[in-house]
Amino acid sequence: MLDKYVTNAAEKHLESYRHFTPDIFPQRKVQLQARILIATTPAGVLHYPVGLIHEGRFLRPMSIDGVSYYEGWVSVEMMLTPSIRAFIYFRDKKEPNELWMLGAYDLEVEAFLSGDPFGSLFALPTDGTKVCFFHHTTQAGAKGIDDTLRFLPSKWNFQGMTELVSPHHAYFTNVAKLIGPADMLEVGMAPEGTFAGLITDDGQVFKHEVYRLSPKDRAYTIRVWVDWSLIAPNPLVLHDPRSNVVAGAGGSFSWWEVFHPAIFRVPIRPGGSLKLTRRGKRQYELKRTPDFIEPTGFYAALGTDIPRMYRMWTEASPTGVEANQPADVGLPDSEWKRVAAMSLSHLVGRNMLAALEEP
Repeated sequence: MLDKYVTNAAEKHLESYRHFTPDIFPQRKVQLQARILIATTPAGVLHYPVGLIHEGRFLRPMSIDGVSYYEGWVSVEMMLTPSIRAFIYFRDKKEPNELWMLGAYDLEVEAFLSGDPFGSLFALPTDGTKVCFFHHTTQAGAKGIDDTLRFLPSKWNFQGMTELVSPHHAYFTNVAKLIGPADMLEVGMAPEGTFAGLITDDGQVFKHEVYRLSPKDRAYTIRVWVDWSLIAPNPLVLHDPRSNVVAGAGGSFSWWEVFHPAIFRVPIRPGGSLKLTRRGKRQYELKRTPDFIEPTGFYAALGTDIPRMYRMWTEASPTGVEANQPADVGLPDSEWKRVAAMSLSHLVGRNMLAALEEP
């Protein structure tokens, strides 16, 4: 699902690329189901669409390109595939005192879609709010799941190198088959070598270790129906305009990257499990049990901050790095606000306000 990957023989590594390039498709207005997480970040309150459902198909956004507010309405612009953009609109969630009502909400929203993102290979079937994910495992793993009808969590972090204390996670994906190197990179593993590189908005490169695995080591695939309320939100990276390899028609803007959008995780108590019911051959439905842990938040980082970008992989506080910025302790941060204000939505919002204020 990556746009392309090439083997760099000189450097002896695999290079992968994903370019978000909105194509010009006819737009259409539709009604969607959306699960919106309203959360605080160092850049301010963020409306994070963690999932969208339309006509029995599910998508997770790959990026959030801006959020704007106008007279009680919220608008979120996003990329649903590397070439298809969407806008959603919905009433805000505020208390009478004008404070945001934080939390996750299942909403009916209006959307403008370009193209047919829900007919793309990125979309998954749904049954109500249950989404049919893939889980790639071994022959022994598939047999164990079928024999016990229990789903045991993985104790490993995103990086696949360090055991987490709590929570552990059930891992799922929208990648149907693990065939080649690109598929392995999508699910956070390295098929050739054990190092991956983080590239920052200002061109720094940081190599870090990841779990090495080849497709043949996960040759058995099962389908698991999971209610979207069980899925933890993935980390986010706030990129500044320097991350725009090619400027768009209106220029370069800041945006939020959804970290590893092909990985979906359900938090589970260490030592616990979730119950399965059988829906067909190698197809199951995941049930909530007391071992499920309600997600409480997500990591976020600036696209110029290597230690905190790396934290998304390790899921641990950076070592040897002082917490000397407000964002480090979860407080509003002027640098984050400055970068977030460079989004296309902020520009459009400022222009609209300026036009309304003109005599």
